[in-house]
Parts: sequence; structure tokens; C-alpha cells
Amino acid sequence: MIQGLGTAGARAQILRHSEPRFKIRVFLYKCWPTLSLALLSLSTHPFFTETESMVQIQVVEFNGAIHDVEALEGQTLLQATLDAGIDGFAAECGGCCVCATCHCMVAPEALDRLPAAASDEEQMLDFTAEPRQANSRLACQIKITSDLAGIQFLMPKRQY
Repeated sequence: MIQGLGTAGARAQILRHSEPRFKIRVFLYKCWPTLSLALLSLSTHPFFTETESMVQIQVVEFNGAIHDVEALEGQTLLQATLDAGIDGFAAECGGCCVCATCHCMVAPEALDRLPAAASDEEQMLDFTAEPRQANSRLACQIKITSDLAGIQFLMPKRQY
């Protein structure tokens, strides 16, 4: 507990407007006898005004179901699919490249659009449940960039 605040504390409310700006209103109440309301506006701070760019990708499940996914640039493929509600990646390690349960295949014609796999990813690909292919990658190691717009990722039949 912060000295002087007592048990009343503070409450914050984040309001989002149609424009890419946020205003944070912090209401302090019953904290100090002379201070009942404080307003803090961060609408011009770069953290709140920068818009994030979205990249459209496709994820194809083993059964043939195709999902169009909008991913944030800089996000991993694993996180983008989880955010989109697509099942198929177990991701037991949480995306730390130590379990190989986010194995996927990149469409062969788009493989050259990705950077080469790091040595730890190459080693983990030897432990995938489905046989490794030339276009096999780990979804936790693929960072989404604007260069990957329209790329197709294929999910294997199983991760265990």
C-alpha cells in the first residue's frame, strides 16, 4: 500500500476514440482531502498515437480449412494464430523454441521471402511429430513483416 493513499486507492479508465489516440483519465477519490479529481491526458504521446500496421496472411489447416489472418507487424506467426483463435499449434513452451510443437510448413513458392532459420530452430525441427520437410519452420520463430503479406502457412496433421 502506498503511504497516504489509504485503502481507497485509484481507479483508471482508458477510453478509445475513433482516431488513433487514447486518453487516460485517472480518477483519484478519497485519497487526499484536497484532491478529489485529477485528469491526465496522454493523447499526443507517441506511444499512444502510433498506429500498428497489419499484415494479411493465410493459415491452412491439415483438413484444408483456410483462415485469413490479420497479424500485427513484428508479431510471431504463433501469436497471430493464437490471437485469431486457430487451433493446431500446441506451443507447449510458450514460443521459446524449445518444444517443436508449433511446427508448420511455408508454402514452397514463398520460402525465399523468409529469413533463414537460426541454428536452434534447425535443431528443434529434428524433433517434430510430423516428418520434417524442406519448407518446415517453427511458428514461434517466424516474425511477421510486411514482406510476408499474402504468404501461406500450412499446419501439419499433428504436433505430438
